[in-house]
Amino acid sequence: MTAPGRLRTVLGYAAMVGAAVGIFSIVRSLGERLVAGAPAVPHPVASGHASVLAQVLLALAVITVLARLSGRAFEQYLRQPAVVGEIVAGLALGPSLLGALSPHLYRLLLPQPAAHFLGVVAKLGVVLFMFL
Repeated sequence: MTAPGRLRTVLGYAAMVGAAVGIFSIVRSLGERLVAGAPAVPHPVASGHASVLAQVLLALAVITVLARLSGRAFEQYLRQPAVVGEIVAGLALGPSLLGALSPHLYRLLLPQPAAHFLGVVAKLGVVLFMFL
């Protein structure tokens, strides 16, 4: 690689890191001004164990279907690996996007009683992905 090409590569990486740090700083400064809302009211359906299981299974089904659809769309139309689309789907289903745009739909799809179990399933998935 020639010296100008190497310099251009280094400057490109420096610009990407600088942009990431700048975006992080902006998001952090905006986030510091946020005020926590009132605590969420428990979902009326989540009274028994069977309903919590149903909520966890529904949430897993929605997450899996949307991740697969998003992954396939990213592969076919954007020529990106499916995992990128799956990550975008996960971010879209989280509190950052779905919770901000439609808090009611977010609480309906991912109710508070099911959140603990979904967290356990997610951690188990990461362990299986990393070590198997």
